[in-house]
Amino acid sequence: GDPSTSCNAQIESRVDCNPGNGNQQDCEALGCCFSPVNEKLGIPYCYFPSAPVNIYQDLYFFGHGHDYFGAMADFVLLSGPVHTFPRYIFGPQYSRWHAFNEVDEVSLIEDKYEELGIPLDVLVLDMDWHFTYDRGDNTCTPSVNGWTGFSWDTNLFPDPGRFLTWAHEKGLHITNNMHPAAGVQCVENEYVKFANAMGIDPSTNHSIPYEIQNKTYAQNFMDIVLQPLTNQGEQMNGIDYWWIDYQQGESNVAYGVNPTFWVNYVFTTADSWWPNNLRPLIMARWGGFGNHRMSTLGFSGDVTTSWASLA
Repeated sequence: GDPSTSCNAQIESRVDCNPGNGNQQDCEALGCCFSPVNEKLGIPYCYFPSAPVNIYQDLYFFGHGHDYFGAMADFVLLSGPVHTFPRYIFGPQYSRWHAFNEVDEVSLIEDKYEELGIPLDVLVLDMDWHFTYDRGDNTCTPSVNGWTGFSWDTNLFPDPGRFLTWAHEKGLHITNNMHPAAGVQCVENEYVKFANAMGIDPSTNHSIPYEIQNKTYAQNFMDIVLQPLTNQGEQMNGIDYWWIDYQQGESNVAYGVNPTFWVNYVFTTADSWWPNNLRPLIMARWGGFGNHRMSTLGFSGDVTTSWASLA
């Protein structure tokens, strides 16, 4: 392709190629475009081209026969290592799509798991942990998409900090479900602050579209909307990791950039979410080759509660 035409994407549509703190040479070595634009505008210095800048493609053949471990070792050597997961993630988890409340969850653990001596490491809260409807006097434009939410439903969990403190004292880790595709809607606790940060008048109650490929959106989304969920109660207890239930199709966010791969990348590299050398972790769908570098615990979809599902 011709770099002069492949690198002329509109500023608002550029997607960060993120070579770290690299220079123009490092950026272009990745097949990306370099432009020293003010980063405060949310426009990356190094961004994906709108079409291939280079017509060449590297292909690798792994001829290992039955030496599967050798093949995997060479693949990782070429494409990057697998991150070490936190130990607790290898233990039992409980997950069910149901509008549980705080009393339900406490009863489940104390009257069932503890009473029967069943080990449990992770308690999974499906989508009903958050508000799924308009509340108060706010009517969002467009109307609320109940699948997406980032604020605890206090009808079910009156004091999220108390619940999370209880769970962690029981030795449990918590993951909350997220369907982020509807963006940040006016029912969210942090809507006003987020809207102001994005240059949108919060009095309009307009939902702010999900644009994780936009550097300004991604940074504000992590810092303003999600970060408070890690800071609940006096003991600074919050959820431990996200279950990102992203299933909004495979339309590339930039040339050759799978949206699932990009979502997994952003969530596992966000400094504000993984401070103090915490090991990054999300549960999410597979984003394709290279996804193994993203500290992603994979899941395939929903199953029914039956012995046949376990067979």
